[in-house]
Amino acid sequence: MSDYIAGTRIEALDFPPAVSASNNTQIDNFASANYSPGNPEVSVTFIAPTSGRVWVIIGGGIGNSSGADRIFLSPEIRLNNSAGSVIVSPSAPAHGFGSFKGAASFHYGSRRTLVTGLIPGQTISPE
Repeated sequence: MSDYIAGTRIEALDFPPAVSASNNTQIDNFASANYSPGNPEVSVTFIAPTSGRVWVIIGGGIGNSSGADRIFLSPEIRLNNSAGSVIVSPSAPAHGFGSFKGAASFHYGSRRTLVTGLIPGQTISPE
C-alpha cells in the first residue's frame, strides 16, 4: 500500500517504531576530500513500512578548527546490510548539510529527507 485515502485501514506494520542512534565523539584532523564514514559510525537498521516511504533525519555539530575547509554531514542508505546496494548516496546538498568555509567554530544543523520507493518489509541499513 503506497497511498492512504479516506477509509483506508491502518495496520501496525504501516507505522513501524522509529529508530535512532547518536554519538558525541569529536572527530578531529579530517584528511579526506571525499565522503568517508565517521569513526565511530553512527547507524541504524530498520524495516521499510508498507507505504514504502520513510523520513530520514540527520543532524549534528560540525566545525573545522583550521577554518580552511568545509565539512559535510549526510546519510548513506543501503539495502539489507552495510554491504548492500546504495539507495541514497551521501550528498550534503540533497540529504545533509555542511559547514561554512572559514568557520572555525562549531555550528549545528539537521536535514530531513523523504526516502521513497522502498519495498515494504525490506531491511534498510546504513553504510
